[in-house]
Amino acid sequence: MEWWYAMLLGIVQGVSEFLPISSSGHLLLLAKFVAPMDQGLAVDAFLHLASATAIIIYFYDDWISLVRNWKNDSSLKKLIAAALPAALVGVLFGDAIESFFRSAWVVAVMLVVVAGLMWWVEANYTQVKHTETKKKKHDIFILGWRDAVIIGLSQVFALIPGTSRSGITMSTGMIRRLTREQAARFSFMLGVPISMGAGLLQLPEVLADPTINWNILGIATLTTLAVALATIHYFLKLISKLTFKPFAIYRVVLAVIVVLTLII
Repeated sequence: MEWWYAMLLGIVQGVSEFLPISSSGHLLLLAKFVAPMDQGLAVDAFLHLASATAIIIYFYDDWISLVRNWKNDSSLKKLIAAALPAALVGVLFGDAIESFFRSAWVVAVMLVVVAGLMWWVEANYTQVKHTETKKKKHDIFILGWRDAVIIGLSQVFALIPGTSRSGITMSTGMIRRLTREQAARFSFMLGVPISMGAGLLQLPEVLADPTINWNILGIATLTTLAVALATIHYFLKLISKLTFKPFAIYRVVLAVIVVLTLII
């Protein structure tokens, strides 16, 4: 793999992991249409680890508060409960999902399906303004147990390429009438267990590979980390002024391009 492709992978991962446009779908399409080559297990593992690390760094104070106040704050328990469904499905059926759904056609279909969901959510969105008086003193997340579990269940669909983990979880949060900021914050922090887990599960095999090009791996990892931090920062700043509709349109346009590329 060339250095420029490693950097391109990092940029695509760093942006698409947090915008509701599907990181797995973009990486699959990138490998298929832009520079047909296998990105490799090592790069895949470290892209996941870099994404998770960016979330840990950006929300560092929140993570510290979650750990310190876990007895008085149910937020950490809610985060764990929400992470379990996708983690269990990924461990038990990850290989089957990978072999059955990993195709450009699936990506195209899911780009459109989730775009439709996002458009519907925006058209029917009624925000409930949660106030500080409705949460415990130390709570990080302003959402109920039912909200957390439902958002966690929706994250299972993100295992299918083209879905978008952030898109499906933020949409579900808004269906549960969280504010956009609350939905985005919970969605991003919820990404740590699944991204970190995916990377760590692959790590032993990666470290045992004597052919690893650590320079290329370093470029991909550092690029992902830097771009992810910037994407999280600016997305959270703009989220109150944004709607999902531009992202939904982008997904449909991208799906059309993919289909045309496949049939022409």
